[in-house]
Amino acid sequence: MEQSEPKTRADLVDRKLRAAILSGELRPGEKLQTIALGKRWSVSPTPVREAFQRLAAEGLLEITPQRGARVAPISLTEAHEVHEIRGVLEPLALRSAMQNGNDAWGADLKSAYATLAAELRRGAPDRGAIEEAHRNYHLALLSSCSSTWMIRLLDLLNSHIIRYWTLTAAPRRDTDQVLEEHRRLHDLVLAGKTEVAVAELAAHLQYALHSVAERMSEDVAD
Repeated sequence: MEQSEPKTRADLVDRKLRAAILSGELRPGEKLQTIALGKRWSVSPTPVREAFQRLAAEGLLEITPQRGARVAPISLTEAHEVHEIRGVLEPLALRSAMQNGNDAWGADLKSAYATLAAELRRGAPDRGAIEEAHRNYHLALLSSCSSTWMIRLLDLLNSHIIRYWTLTAAPRRDTDQVLEEHRRLHDLVLAGKTEVAVAELAAHLQYALHSVAERMSEDVAD
C-alpha cells in the first residue's frame, strides 16, 4: 500500500508538512510562515495555504485570524480521546473486514506484515519508515471493511496517534515483541478466528493508550 505520487503542488506541500508535524520536526504550538515554507519546498504561497487548510481540518494545525497557522498542541485529554475512539472503531472495522475479506485482501495483509517486519529488523531502524509500515499494516488489516467512512476516520486518528508516539517518545516493546504481536494478529485474522483476533487487537490498542498516557503523566510530574 505505497503512497501515490502527489498530483498537485498542494498535495506535495500537504505530504511534506504532514511528515514534518508527525515526525516532531515541527513542534506543537510552532508558528508556520507561508512564505518561508514556500521557499523551502520551491512553491508559491498558494499551495502552502491550501495545505494549511487541509491539515487544519484534520486537527493537525490551528489557524486563527490574529495568530496565523500554528502546529496544534497536544494534551493528555486529547491523547485519551483519540486512542479511546480508535479503540472502539478499529475492532468494529476489523470484524467487518474479516466478514468481507477475500484472497486479495489476505495477500495485501501478508505483504504489509512482511514490510513491517523488514523495517523493524533493519540494522539501523528508520523511525519514519517504521511508522509508515505500521500505518500500512493497520490499513491493510481493515481494507475490506464495508464502511469507507470508518477507514477514513481511523486513518485520521492514526495520524494523531503517530504524533503522540513521536512527541512523547512513549516506550515500546522490543522488536521481537512487536513482531510477535503483529504476527499473532496477522495469523488469527487469516485463520478466520474473529473473536480472538478482535480481542487481540483491542489489547494492542489498549497498550498504545497506556504507554502514551503514562509518558505524558511522567512529563507533567517532572
